Amino acid sequence: MKLSSSLRSFALVAALLAPLAVAPRAFAGDDAHAPAAVKEKHPRVTVDATFERYVLDPHGRVRALLLKDGSLVHAPEGAVRDTSMRAGDALKIEAHARAVSGVTLYGRALVKKNGVVVVDATQKVEQTKAKGKLTDVSASSNVSYFLYGPKGHIRGVVLADGTSAHAGKGALLDEYKLKKGDAVTLTGKGGSYALGRAMRIETIKLPNGDVKKL
Repeated sequence: MKLSSSLRSFALVAALLAPLAVAPRAFAGDDAHAPAAVKEKHPRVTVDATFERYVLDPHGRVRALLLKDGSLVHAPEGAVRDTSMRAGDALKIEAHARAVSGVTLYGRALVKKNGVVVVDATQKVEQTKAKGKLTDVSASSNVSYFLYGPKGHIRGVVLADGTSAHAGKGALLDEYKLKKGDAVTLTGKGGSYALGRAMRIETIKLPNGDVKKL
């Protein structure tokens, strides 16, 4: 049975970052049924970082902060207190850290800008309901960043035009051997929102001209 579009968007972001839920309710928005006791597996660190942009799901809900070095901070919409951040803003992040494919995934994060908390994902937050119907979206641009899953698989990309593009549930982009700077054309379902454009990929035109269906 096919998942509804809202469930698909929920599932793809959960798959992207859920395994970083190294403590109870770390990502309650993505896994509200986490076991009562989970052993801490990843160290908690405090780092300085530079904000790049918000990563949105196809319905326009914030799901992560993308950092300049390509690392990702899990940030469900209910945990985000400030949506006015801009590329280049300096952040201090306290979070559990997991290294994947040369970048870091940060979970259960407390993020501050100029000493003020802008994201608090240390506690359970409510999952906001998807609003509106997804529309047809296409984007032709260059790959700027990759969205990695917990095992280092590529689950999506962020394009130079700012589009957050996610593979659907169970789909991966590894086989296409994409590199930063590659020109691609994507089609799928999503929308344009105040914080940017986002989509669930249905087809991808590769740099060699081949078109693949996800």
